[in-house]
Order: sequence, then structure tokens, then C-alpha cells
Amino acid sequence: ALAAALKADKCQIMKDVDGVFVSDPKLIPHVKLNPVLSYDEMLQMSELGAGVINQYAVEIAKHYHVKVAVGNSVTKKMGTIITDNSLDTAKISGIILNDAVLALKFSKNNGRNLWSVQKTLEQKRWKIFYSYLSEESFWVVTDDEMGHEIEETLKSADWQPVPDLYEDIALVSIVGSGLNYNAPLVKNILHILEEWDKNILSLQATMQKISIIVKNNDNLKKLVESLYDLVEMEGN
Repeated sequence: ALAAALKADKCQIMKDVDGVFVSDPKLIPHVKLNPVLSYDEMLQMSELGAGVINQYAVEIAKHYHVKVAVGNSVTKKMGTIITDNSLDTAKISGIILNDAVLALKFSKNNGRNLWSVQKTLEQKRWKIFYSYLSEESFWVVTDDEMGHEIEETLKSADWQPVPDLYEDIALVSIVGSGLNYNAPLVKNILHILEEWDKNILSLQATMQKISIIVKNNDNLKKLVESLYDLVEMEGN
């Protein structure tokens, strides 16, 4: 925000990492850096729980066309540039595991229009990592620290029956324009996810994102590793 106010064309953000990695280095020690990301790629990753840069900071940078350089505060190495450059059509930008979440599932049996439920939750300004509206249900994934506030809101709104609450879950997301342009890659990603079918509660796919709500267990690191190994094998 300060860079935009000063009409600067570039902003440096110094962290304890070298830049924005494709996945969490704590899960994938040999993970690669993203040398360049578009604002939209970084926004999607931040919205899904990648904690390197606050999504609102990215939104401001995008609005004012401020390039963002992310680097290491100790080594002074600048590893990632975030700009409005066009997307690499073969790229997977992020594989994100977010396990500090809980999920709500609303159904038509709640007796309310699911769209109105969606608007009500948006008005509460809760941090929403994932939302998926179908004809039969509406899934929402939010910060697990919001559990008590959500429960009280549902009681005060007298939603009957109360939506299903899932606390022991995680959100796993794959982000990148390669999902739109690399059909064999998408096929292989879905093949990996099929092996987890019994643990998957919901799946949402768009042109540049695949997200799943999955039951949380000790094997999720293996899922992230499998997805990363696949995209590397495909030449990411």
C-alpha cells in the first residue's frame, strides 16, 4: 500500500525464504522457486492459504501496477517477481496444503436458497479459502479459528437443520495455467486424486485451479509429494 501511495513502480518484500515456491519447502525440501508470477497467480495462491504474501497486498499491487519482488531478508536474494506479465501456459505455479481450516456443507434441506446462504457468509467477511455452489449443496472452507463464531452465527440465524461441520479436514489445491493448456497433465493429476477418492469430500476444478476438501491424515504429505513429482516430471 505504501509503494502505491508513493507511486513507486516496484516494491520489495523481504521474508525468511528466498521467494515464492511451487510448494511448501517444509513438505518438499527440493521444491523449486517461481522466478516470475502474475498478479492473478499469486492472488489465487494467497486466497487458498499460501502464506508468503497477504492477498490484499497483491490486490493493491495489481490495481496500481506495482511490481513486487520477494526475497530473503538475510541473503538479500530476490527470488520471485510478481507482475502483470502473461501466464506461462505450461506452468503449475502452486501446490498448496492448507490444514488450518474447517468446512461447512449446506444442503437444500436447510430450507433456504443456497445463493442467499453464500451472500450471508460473504457479508460476515470471514476468510473464505474455498466455496463451491452446486444445485444440491454449498461447501465453504474457512479458517479453523472461526469455528466458534460460525457456530454462534448459525444459531442466531436459526438455520435448520444446522449445516454439517467438518473440522478434521484439509484443503489441497493445484494452481497454474498448465491446467488449462496441458490436458495430459490434468488427466494424470486426476488419476492421482482418484487414489484418494474415499477421503475426498468435495472437488472443484476451474481453468487454472483444482481444489479438494480431503479428510486430514498423516498421508497428506505423500499426496503433495506425488503431485509435485508429477508436475516436475511433466517439465514444470
